[in-house]
Amino acid sequence: WPAVPALALFLPKSDCLFPLLAMTFVWRWLQGVPRRSRWLSALAGLVMWLSLSLSLAFLPVGLIAVLAVLWTDDGAQPGLEGSLIGRNEPPVAVGWLRPALRRLLPPCASAVAVISAMTVAVWWLARLNLILVWKLNLANHAGFYRQFSRTYWKWILLNPVEFAVAAGFPLVALAAWSLVRNSRRAGLPSRGYAGAWLLTIALLWLSGKNMGEAARLWIFLIPFLPWIAAPLFEGGVLPADKGGSLGQHGSIADPPDSKAIWPVALGLQLVSTAWLVTQVAGFHLPQAVPVVANLPAP
Repeated sequence: WPAVPALALFLPKSDCLFPLLAMTFVWRWLQGVPRRSRWLSALAGLVMWLSLSLSLAFLPVGLIAVLAVLWTDDGAQPGLEGSLIGRNEPPVAVGWLRPALRRLLPPCASAVAVISAMTVAVWWLARLNLILVWKLNLANHAGFYRQFSRTYWKWILLNPVEFAVAAGFPLVALAAWSLVRNSRRAGLPSRGYAGAWLLTIALLWLSGKNMGEAARLWIFLIPFLPWIAAPLFEGGVLPADKGGSLGQHGSIADPPDSKAIWPVALGLQLVSTAWLVTQVAGFHLPQAVPVVANLPAP
């Protein structure tokens, strides 16, 4: 994560705080749901409320969290660190949605209750109507594009390129490789959140809500890429493939030389970051005004 170009480029802008809040919410959420813990779900709701008080950009993170739970089948059990570890296969059986929604309803109720309570508390104590503020923010966002019209199809083509540059092409390549490599393999805990992330970013991309500055505005989505790429380097931790199509190793672990990929990828990522921060400026600093020159002569 420290080698991500966008982070080095935009620090100390507030956008660089958003990935921490986004991943904290997802972490608490994916611990609370399999444990059926209302307290952890409520804590996730508190983090989401704090995040939304800073930016409505966190709404897609909530969608990722919900989709990740829906993607996980009903047989999922708490795994490492209480995360959702199940077969994570696309639900195809008739009636799969009802048990998934039943599993999702209690944590959603806890999170929504905390968000609502905090919103009411702020209105009561500070006379600040956050719902009105959020409506005004959405109207202001729409007004920006009415004032500065942009061509939809051009930004549809440009945004993925800008996002890849911001995340670093080596990291994007690793995540894409992991997705392709693991797309046909059952038993991967990464499939649920990877599918949820892909669907969410596709909706965000095609909606045209961000036609410009994807490197900064989508920075909260970048931490999911190391998470998606992680199965490439997990070694023999995950269960064996039942189909026996993985060769003599009998598991989804990478070949012995896979560990050599890590330092190479990290080196390339650092090089791309160094190149970007030396070529692109993340800030528009005002020019200094010579004060002495404007003083009257003695």
